[in-house]
Amino acid sequence: MKSFRLGLFLGAVLLLQTLCALLCLPLAVLPARTARRLRRDLLVKPTAKLILALAGVKVEAHRLRPPPGQVVYLVNHSSTVDLFVLCALALPDTRFFLSTRTLKYLPITAVALLLGTFHIPPQDRPAQRMACFKKAMRTLRATGESVLLTPEGTRVVDGKLGPFNRGAFHLALSLGVPLQPLYFHIPHEDNAWKGHAVRPCTVTVHQLEPWPTAGQSLEDLEELKASVREAYLCLHRQLHRGEPLPNPEACSPKDGRTS
Repeated sequence: MKSFRLGLFLGAVLLLQTLCALLCLPLAVLPARTARRLRRDLLVKPTAKLILALAGVKVEAHRLRPPPGQVVYLVNHSSTVDLFVLCALALPDTRFFLSTRTLKYLPITAVALLLGTFHIPPQDRPAQRMACFKKAMRTLRATGESVLLTPEGTRVVDGKLGPFNRGAFHLALSLGVPLQPLYFHIPHEDNAWKGHAVRPCTVTVHQLEPWPTAGQSLEDLEELKASVREAYLCLHRQLHRGEPLPNPEACSPKDGRTS
């Protein structure tokens, strides 16, 4: 019976994704940025919300206030549902990085391409990854749009925070824009991890303070990466201690040190 229900759910998800992709196509007659905004707000966002509702997943966003101007969003990645939560949030004027491993999922790939997503190769293809980041940098400089990626570079399914890669920080420093860390918290016992059997749960979205990069150069990359990761660890510890009202501000002081 569980397998049957899972099959029905996955079939419904595939159908909704396919319909979303088809409805996105006619908007190609509009200017590209306008088309991306309308696809995101009118089609992708409600589709993601409906998929989450079918799975029994609620999203609670605490202190979520997208900053004005161009930023590089960061988010931790521990679950299959993360992508749908991001789509449901519909961050304004924001593109995404997705792994090229997702290209086999055709409806998701179609929607992602129509939203201007950058598909990044895996770590074992450094030349292709560098080319992807360079293309993204040129595009983002030209459009002034924000971008979101996970500093961990993959799903981390052991309940811990994974090591951070350099790419997101290199991108923010090169563009000269702030980092905006987000943290997704899913109770350990409810997390689907890499599976498709999504359990009913509540995903809480926490926004840390924006992290400025003004006056910094690529020489500061490792220190920046370490201090931002420590901020994530600070909030991670608060949430896993079961604190009912975690305080992201305590993890993001202006001098870059965390308590």
